[in-house]
Amino acid sequence: MNRPAHSLAAALWGVTVFAAVYLLQGALHLPTVVYDPAAHSWLMTSSLKGVQMRYYSDFGGAAIAGCATGWLRFRWKSPPGDLGALVGAALSVVALDLAWFLSRVLGALRS
Repeated sequence: MNRPAHSLAAALWGVTVFAAVYLLQGALHLPTVVYDPAAHSWLMTSSLKGVQMRYYSDFGGAAIAGCATGWLRFRWKSPPGDLGALVGAALSVVALDLAWFLSRVLGALRS
């Protein structure tokens, strides 16, 4: 077994799942933990009002999913597969995240 390729495959799986989960949580407006800095409180909701932020929960959920997937893939003792396809998948999902984020930011600037 090629250890560096195995480690790279695990990292790429982790990045891909992190980006996919982060995108889905925000785009689908799933209920999540939200922080309201004006009221200094945390609550569970899917819609934001005022200055409420859902960043912490989205990032935390995606980080947990990405790390768990990377760890599971690292522990899985099969060959790493086609690394080129994994790189392409990871970059594609990260590009989708970037496009979605920029569309939200630029849409907010226009209004």
